[in-house]
Amino acid sequence: MREILLFLAFSGIAWSASGAESVTDLLRSGELRARILIENSPPLYQRAPFVLAVEVATPRWFTRGTRVREFRLKNALVRPVSNFADNQTQQIDGSNWTVQRWRFRVYPRDAGPLEIPRIQVFVSVSGPEGGSREGELSLRIPALTITAPASMPDDGSWVATEKLRVDETWEGRLDSYRPGDAITRHRRFFLTDAPAMLLPASPLPEIPGLSLYESPARIHDETNRGALQGIREESLIVTMEEPGEYTLPALAYPWFNTSTQRAEVLSLPAYHFSVLDPAAISAVDSEQRQDRTAAWAASYWWRVGGIFIIVCGLILGVLTLTPLKKPLQEAFAAFGAYQAYRQSLTEGDYARALRLLHQRVVYRTNHVDLESPFAQEPEALATLRLMLAKAYGKGCETPPRMGCMALWRQTKKGGATPKTVFKLNLNPVD
Repeated sequence: MREILLFLAFSGIAWSASGAESVTDLLRSGELRARILIENSPPLYQRAPFVLAVEVATPRWFTRGTRVREFRLKNALVRPVSNFADNQTQQIDGSNWTVQRWRFRVYPRDAGPLEIPRIQVFVSVSGPEGGSREGELSLRIPALTITAPASMPDDGSWVATEKLRVDETWEGRLDSYRPGDAITRHRRFFLTDAPAMLLPASPLPEIPGLSLYESPARIHDETNRGALQGIREESLIVTMEEPGEYTLPALAYPWFNTSTQRAEVLSLPAYHFSVLDPAAISAVDSEQRQDRTAAWAASYWWRVGGIFIIVCGLILGVLTLTPLKKPLQEAFAAFGAYQAYRQSLTEGDYARALRLLHQRVVYRTNHVDLESPFAQEPEALATLRLMLAKAYGKGCETPPRMGCMALWRQTKKGGATPKTVFKLNLNPVD
């Protein structure tokens, strides 16, 4: 990065009584040099960071080092790059010089001239005949010109950063809601080379029928080897108060890319959802109860048939005990698995039902995953995926019981070996 030496002047030099003339002599003889550098090439953009560096050099050595006194800029945020100076050795006029450089990130809020106040620097170097020579330097440079980026809004609702991204997650989100339900939207913004405090808050809409509460934002910065990352965390709690159709508006967040020096927009989609009327909810519950009753009646004859098979098997087993021993054991095991599968569906334990169905698929087909046997049957595959979503807490729609029973019946002996194996994962990780 090209360094530009803007201007340097010394004034009001203060020093300790023991070494005032020696410090002055070092300055006048050129054995002590100091300057202010702007490390970024122009133009300098509004809200985009640039690095202001204070550099002190001597052919001797620093005894107690250097220190830049705290300073502030009007209409700009100043952040030190590090708590320590960068130390290096340079060849100046054919000699080795010791150099200390203090670096600061500056974030100008407004376009136009930016005045830099005098910066006080404490210096402590070795004297010609030993000992320490100490004093204060007062450095200044002319005002800097800050340029407003093109195509950015005038209302200030934007940020300048090298990279802006956001992670959005939800708690309690369903396909539909009832009055009194609540969901929480979490947004985590990440800014590169910019503090989180410069990022404006997401707008809070007013939507009749909903209660919206924005928790206090968590703002913090992280530094890794001089690289700054700002993090802003927001949580919006949405409580449903009245039935209806609602939309949480989309977010279009303009920002200035300091790497490409172009305007960009971070977009997040809107969220549409329904809050059901209590009367409609009662009708849906009644329909579900009727479906459960019909499913129980349909399974009655399956129970009778199962008992008949068991009785016949016992009779035949007594007559021909040895030849029928293995088939009877398999029949009993299959019937027991079937009863356990039905009971799991009745109790809503879809994780257990899926395990039983997977055992049957492995035993009766050449497949080792759940989806392949039903790949050519869209309706069966859709029912299976509803069971998976319900089992792992990521779906609210109850799989149709008749469809679940059909999965058991459609698992036939044989079948082609699948080209791709999807292993059953009973403990998925989000």
